[in-house]
Amino acid sequence: LLDFEHNLLQPVQLIKTLMETDCKKFIFTSSGGIYRNDESAIDENARIFPLDELGPYLGSKLCGEIIVRSYSTEMMVTILRPFFIYGFAQKRDMLIPRLFDRVRKSQPIKLQGEEGIKINPIHVKDAARAVVAATGESSSAVVNVAGPDVLSLRKICSEIGEYLSAEPMFEISEEEPKDLIADISLMKEKLISPTLSLLECFDDIRPP
Repeated sequence: LLDFEHNLLQPVQLIKTLMETDCKKFIFTSSGGIYRNDESAIDENARIFPLDELGPYLGSKLCGEIIVRSYSTEMMVTILRPFFIYGFAQKRDMLIPRLFDRVRKSQPIKLQGEEGIKINPIHVKDAARAVVAATGESSSAVVNVAGPDVLSLRKICSEIGEYLSAEPMFEISEEEPKDLIADISLMKEKLISPTLSLLECFDDIRPP
């Protein structure tokens, strides 16, 4: 219920307040996790998961999108869908810190196939720049927000291992990798071009 309060009820209450102040723009941060995994880069028109497979967090994000976009006739609405944000002081149960900690503690990392899935995570500084850029947009839009580099989980963990002087442990399954790579063409056109590579930012992922 907390997910729906944060991702649905609060945006509705905020929009109601803003409508009374003649607000011209609303930016809503959703999630790239609503998309189905695909073999190629996912653009903003790609398929999303069936509603009964989204779960409370992603389901509430999608509901929030629907509510917010319904006001696009009243104000400019920008929906941002970030993919795997990482950076300073992030909760350790998020993907990138979790991988870092598993390598650090010599705990196995499960991979689909030899390389695991491919992703293009984005540093929080680049994500913040994208949000700031969205404030200057002159039309409503839905925009993926992701990083510049497409990396497999094996590559990420191997580079973390080099950084820590530790040997990653992998458990390989026979599943086909279900990549989750964002097409960031629209992000580059309308917002920013991300510049920070995960492989150069491991200092920002270390636990405090």
